[in-house]
Amino acid sequence: MTTEAGPRKGGRYLTSIALDSNPTLFFIDLHNRYWGTVNTSPLRCEEFLGLEHQGTDTLVTHYVFESSLDRVHMEQRILPADTLIKKQVIDSIQRFFDGASLFFLARSMLHSNTLLVAPTMIDMELLSTDIHFTDSVASVSIGALDDEIETKEIRGQAHFGGKTFGGFSGEFRGWFSNDPASVPIRAEMTITLGTVVIELEEWNRP
Repeated sequence: MTTEAGPRKGGRYLTSIALDSNPTLFFIDLHNRYWGTVNTSPLRCEEFLGLEHQGTDTLVTHYVFESSLDRVHMEQRILPADTLIKKQVIDSIQRFFDGASLFFLARSMLHSNTLLVAPTMIDMELLSTDIHFTDSVASVSIGALDDEIETKEIRGQAHFGGKTFGGFSGEFRGWFSNDPASVPIRAEMTITLGTVVIELEEWNRP
């Protein structure tokens, strides 16, 4: 899994996530792509596009947040036939998060020592993710760094399962650098492929 983020106008960031199965596991063939636009003020997801391959077909899921009306426009299509599966509008929503924007939320609240319930849009349903921002501090080693790095830990529970965003579900843990930047260092979570460990490989930091 890789994540890239770049600045856009008005404090917005574009995120990109690639989720691919190990080519040596011939019985699993997973190649999904997810893109999102995250607004940092206020912090929320403003657009999401997911492409999930299902044999010869691709499930396309698209959300667009209309902030002036507190409204989310959503649809799902199957390619290459371009068949509309579902189309829906949800009103009275002030903000929601997708998988990638949850990382931005975690970074912004890392030092809050609180429990947060984040509204999370999964498979065109507004569900929830619990995130416990702990005061636990630990030194963590990863392959990208020669030295251990001091981190703060978060723990959480995704109240959904077996749906979009790679099947992300259940309990998860994350470790972020214990400094104002709150860089994501390591995470443990459950997806369609099973329990995975994600580590920071590289980053650009001024």
